[in-house]
Amino acid sequence: MPFALSAALVLLPPAPPVVVVDRDDVEVRESCTLVFPRPVADADGDGVVHVVADGVVVDLAGATLDSGLDRAQPDRFAGQGIVVSAKRVTVRNGAVRGFKVAVSGDGCDGGVFERLDLSDNFAQRLRSTKEKEDAADWLYPHDNDRGQQVDAHGAGLSIVGAREVVVREVRARRTQNGIVFRRVDDSKVYDCDCSFLSGWGLAMWRSSRNVVARNSFDFCVRGYSHGVYNRGQDSAGILLFEQCSDNLVALNSATHCGDGVFGFTGREALGEAPCPSSTIDFDDPLAWYRRRGCVGNRFVANDLSYAAAHGLEMTFSFANEIRGNRMVGNAICGIWGGYSQDMVVVGNEFGGNGEGAYGRERGGVNIEHARRARIARNRFEGDRAGVVLWDDEDAHLAKLPWAKANGVRCEENEIAGNRFRAVAVAVELREARATRLSGNRFEDCGAELVEERCEGTVVAEAEAAPDADAARIAELLRGLPGSRVAVGARAHLRGRDRIAMGEFGPLEPPGGDAR
Repeated sequence: MPFALSAALVLLPPAPPVVVVDRDDVEVRESCTLVFPRPVADADGDGVVHVVADGVVVDLAGATLDSGLDRAQPDRFAGQGIVVSAKRVTVRNGAVRGFKVAVSGDGCDGGVFERLDLSDNFAQRLRSTKEKEDAADWLYPHDNDRGQQVDAHGAGLSIVGAREVVVREVRARRTQNGIVFRRVDDSKVYDCDCSFLSGWGLAMWRSSRNVVARNSFDFCVRGYSHGVYNRGQDSAGILLFEQCSDNLVALNSATHCGDGVFGFTGREALGEAPCPSSTIDFDDPLAWYRRRGCVGNRFVANDLSYAAAHGLEMTFSFANEIRGNRMVGNAICGIWGGYSQDMVVVGNEFGGNGEGAYGRERGGVNIEHARRARIARNRFEGDRAGVVLWDDEDAHLAKLPWAKANGVRCEENEIAGNRFRAVAVAVELREARATRLSGNRFEDCGAELVEERCEGTVVAEAEAAPDADAARIAELLRGLPGSRVAVGARAHLRGRDRIAMGEFGPLEPPGGDAR
């Protein structure tokens, strides 16, 4: 053997050991390849495989860990497949199916979860039918500090109490939830496809400064029967609940969902649940609630269309930016921003929203109790209404600490440089104060401006100022991780009529795979 070849062989790193998973409670303490000779159920509910050592790489080598439970009854799936309780662990290259939670990480700072297929895990049996909604199917994700979301609804991948995690090329089908974060910060989710689910593609709870890019979270829906009812029942492509701030959500597709994005400031932030006692300033009891909520999130260049309810909902929150998104054919409205303040809505495309609306909330941008919103350079075409801003009496909400600390008047909003074409009512203002309209264009609209009990409205002809943030946003998009093109990958499935529900969730039509 030539010397050069023999030296190269000597320098090759040794192959990682093989760990045979043929029983429950297998511990992993070093980098290895897992082998699954037969199905293994999680008998004690704490995981089949336990990764307990820092810095190891666990490779499934294309194989599948299967619980062996009846795949025809996903509402009976139980236990966990792979549980990571160490830091800087990589889990990759395989599938996990038949569990309540396929892969779980707790305190797994620096973990990498990549090239995983987490399809065919837990999903509730839905009670709603084509003819009638059943209220028992609502998800109510408002309490989760003890992990109630995953306990009740399962997950393909569940991460808790971690930072600097990377999730990439994760796939999920025929299950309820794709990726669920609880108290996860400074992490990245990209190039994933968690679609045709009955709950959430990605759910975040008290999770901030994360980057969510180039993912497909399409057809994450329940509570929909085309032409009969459109409820959504708290399903969403992306869920952000209870003080999720400074996240960047860009270049994702979340179409045909309950909401494309469903953001809510949280019961604690509102004062419906007690704030941490250590934070109370007894000289100023409302101090903790000021500007408390989902703050400073950026939603850029996503497709949030064909929702059963809203393209994007973000309520009781501050300084969220919504730029360059597509929101077409949403049943109720493109953006629902009740009680939001300092919201920036710039350069988005709205079209045909509001067909399934009920009540005042309808059309393109709807913000009840809006304060200092800036709605500029958007295109509206064929919506039931373009921009609707209003004030009203919500006695219960007005008494909450959040409302007392931040105010609830609809005032000081700007509507500038927008184009309205074939919109039934372009701008509707109800009990709004000091609204400024400038440089808007109207073509074939039923009404350009409808006002009721408003004060200080100013209408000017001046053009809107140039977008000073355009360069910043372009640079932001150039720096995103990943390479997958998610927006438009399912363009052949456009329209809410393509949502068809089965016993456990939405049905995937032929050609539904966007990979």
